[in-house]
Amino acid sequence: MKKAILRCLGAALVCAALASAGSFNQLVVFGDSLSDNGNDYIASSGTYPAPPPAYQNGTFTDGPDTFPVGTGGPLWHEYLAGALGLATATPLPVGGTNYAFGGATAAPYTGEQVPSVAEQVEWYLETNSGANPNTLYAMWGGANDIFDAAEAPGATQASVIAAGDEAAIAMGFGIMALADAGAQDIVWMNLPPLDLTPFGQSIPLGGAMGLAAQEFNADQLIYAGELESMDPNLHIAVVNVYGIFESIVADPSAYGYTNVTSPSQGQAGVNPDTYLFWDDVHPTTTGQMLIGEAAEQAVQTQLPEPASFAFVGAGLLGVWITRRVRAGRA
Repeated sequence: MKKAILRCLGAALVCAALASAGSFNQLVVFGDSLSDNGNDYIASSGTYPAPPPAYQNGTFTDGPDTFPVGTGGPLWHEYLAGALGLATATPLPVGGTNYAFGGATAAPYTGEQVPSVAEQVEWYLETNSGANPNTLYAMWGGANDIFDAAEAPGATQASVIAAGDEAAIAMGFGIMALADAGAQDIVWMNLPPLDLTPFGQSIPLGGAMGLAAQEFNADQLIYAGELESMDPNLHIAVVNVYGIFESIVADPSAYGYTNVTSPSQGQAGVNPDTYLFWDDVHPTTTGQMLIGEAAEQAVQTQLPEPASFAFVGAGLLGVWITRRVRAGRA
């Protein structure tokens, strides 16, 4: 999820009492490289992410055309779409509904060269005249905010943790904007333990990145609950990616892994299917599949069948101010 010089641009049956695949008309995705299935690649004329054998064509993971060769498979949201009987959210430049760009932060920052998640949401709402109550919206972002903070000159543990806090606020505002425009069902991914990634293990503030991910995830639960409490028609399924990674690292063999600490990219004689990581921050396609399965389960258990058109007014700002005052950071 490192910065790119860019700007332009299965089925699982759902219980009748829970979310119904037939209730959703499409999947719209916002996020970063963990969800990007071609936006960066198309925008960079096929130069970023690097083409095979470095990365599976247009994505930030492995596949049958990479070195070493992996089995390949769908990204997490592609798996989710298939499980729910929905069309895949293809890249935006080819008319798709995937707004995720590799390198995106949650909040817009001066000098950023890719659209942040906040800007992706704004872009979507402006070009679609609002949100659709029958659409399933998926959001995953915040890791790049933390990565940037950890590598910034003069970075401290406090500044890195603060980046996790600010990223959660930005994601919450994005959801509020969607809800204000009519969205009712959101899949919101939390952050994995960033200190356990190869990148996190390699830098002095890697431990702080792990704490920042925990801060983000704690904030996320508060904001999701507050947003839902303000509007009974808004439903947010929080996907515990952090827990998935913790479980994998605790017992790799239970998931078919032999290595959960090193990248498999470029390593001769290894099978990426048995590695959790492809490069220093991105999971292999087997990791993506596990995340997709968790997202499917979250939809099944946390999202009721879409109801009537809903609005969410102001509120997250109040939550943010309250948290600041309590923490002495107002």
